[in-house]
Amino acid sequence: MGFMHLLSVLSYVLISISFTTCQQNPVFLCYDTGNFTTNSNYANNHNNILSSLATDVKSNNGFFTGSTGQVPNEVYALAICRGDSTLTECARCINSTSQDIMTECPNQKEALYMSSGCLVRYADRSFSGKMELDPVIIGCNASNLKSDMTQFGKIWGNLMDSLRKNASMSYSHFRFATGEADLTLFQTIYAVVQCTPDLSQIDCDSCLRQYVANYTSHCYGKQGGGFRGPSCMFRWELYPFYNAATPNNGTIAPGKSQISSSIIIAIVAPVTVAAVLFLAGYCFLTRRARKKYYTAQEEFELNMHNSDKSTKSKSKSLSIDAASITELCPR
Repeated sequence: MGFMHLLSVLSYVLISISFTTCQQNPVFLCYDTGNFTTNSNYANNHNNILSSLATDVKSNNGFFTGSTGQVPNEVYALAICRGDSTLTECARCINSTSQDIMTECPNQKEALYMSSGCLVRYADRSFSGKMELDPVIIGCNASNLKSDMTQFGKIWGNLMDSLRKNASMSYSHFRFATGEADLTLFQTIYAVVQCTPDLSQIDCDSCLRQYVANYTSHCYGKQGGGFRGPSCMFRWELYPFYNAATPNNGTIAPGKSQISSSIIIAIVAPVTVAAVLFLAGYCFLTRRARKKYYTAQEEFELNMHNSDKSTKSKSKSLSIDAASITELCPR
């Protein structure tokens, strides 16, 4: 599996990744905005806030932002896990990340870690509530879609619009939403979007809108992908990759249940009608046969016995309840 990384720590940082399963590698970004010295006040504040992040995140249900110390040695930090993570998984990811970021960026006054599971950042400046689009990780599945692109564009776009609205308008602890939509009878689009909860509704909507728009110019036509930045993220695949049972999930985008239900009805209804007509006809003919061949009682009973076996066999294959047969054909 091949990866290609491009890092540029200037006013804009873009990290492009090509891969087959679209699982994003963790990225450490050490900003060149200043350094601190070991055993300084800033170093102590830096170590203290990072060391307690896992506990703070778990205590605050998966998201924490705060600061410690006084200017000019104040350190600001933010940590968040994807909304479908359990608190145990979240704390484990944040704890590991906090330790790694101190190793990877030992003296930088600002650093950022992003992965598919969690995000940790710290700086000597306040960034809470501010939308930041850079740096960004772009993940593109290496395989191309084989679907009708006009149909795909409409279904995919509607799903992204729905999830963006659900996440940005969410009043839950997480600005987080998951959803799915049927692309074909055998393919389903699965997607997740999330903003950091400190963003306003307008900024969350704007962040996701810009990422989705930029995605179409980088990875459109691929079998999955996504964007991840400091303030928001989205990802979609043609296979389930998130925990749909998590209470923090947003409203599932409409379409899948309705499409699936219509398919089920389309299949079950004709079978049921055919079974009912068959049983009704059978009842009519057997009643008529009783009147016409009443004198041949032994032969009728034998035929009735064989017909019962046939009826029970067919009713079982059609999942018709025995009580329903009794109502249709009273003996």
